[in-house]
Amino acid sequence: MNINIDSISAVNIAQIALSNTQADFMKFVESIASGSFSQISPSDLYVSNNLNTNVMSGYAAIENAQQGVNLTSVADSALANVGDSISRIKELATQAANDTYSDAQRQAIQAEIDELSAGIEKTLASVNYNGKEVLNVVSDDTSTKAENINFQVGTGSTQESVISYDPNIQMPEEMKFDVTSSQSAREAMELADDMLSTITTKRTEIAAVQTGLIDSIGTNMTSVVNNQASYSQIADTDYASAMIGMMQNQFTQETLIAVLKSGFETQSNVLDLISGVS
Repeated sequence: MNINIDSISAVNIAQIALSNTQADFMKFVESIASGSFSQISPSDLYVSNNLNTNVMSGYAAIENAQQGVNLTSVADSALANVGDSISRIKELATQAANDTYSDAQRQAIQAEIDELSAGIEKTLASVNYNGKEVLNVVSDDTSTKAENINFQVGTGSTQESVISYDPNIQMPEEMKFDVTSSQSAREAMELADDMLSTITTKRTEIAAVQTGLIDSIGTNMTSVVNNQASYSQIADTDYASAMIGMMQNQFTQETLIAVLKSGFETQSNVLDLISGVS
């Protein structure tokens, strides 16, 4: 019976190969479990990290823009309510301007107008978003203006990445609508028209800001999707390839185990022979 002593060294080689194969197998398992390649080249890692940063920054810009939409929506809603109150004042002033109304009737109209005026002043003085004043009334007697509210809606540091909203609105410092006479009622009608015009202009301005904010959300979403897709091509696991690789690796392990089993049996025979000779 001829036994090749070299079979003993072949066992050692098979053991090393099996160890390496098992390590590769665990890498495939890790890739499938984590969703990313366990081994990625330095250049790909650099690119994927930059892409991931762009994705995260894009999401932050989208959130900023959405908060801008929310803030300006609060301002617009408040102005809409103020506009409704002024429209009612205009209606009441128009009634009071008619000489068919008695002084007592005009006083009753005046009482409702005063209540509406107080509500307007309260609304304009208190409307805010997350503690931030979103409407600041300025008049001919008030020169203090609030600073613009800036929304960082892009991932760049240039002015193009910023949309600004001006919270200031030109309104009378005190809402005085006098309808106790037909003449004063007509003056109240004119004041109401002027205020309604101012509110319409401001709401149009807000709508333009919101359009810009919404457009920026769309632009950032497109950028995020594209960057995410590019990131996935580099960093995400190709599950089909990983599964195939794992199966092939498992087959290799089984083959090496069979070789080792056979090798150990041969090695045992050799050792028995050596032991018997000695």
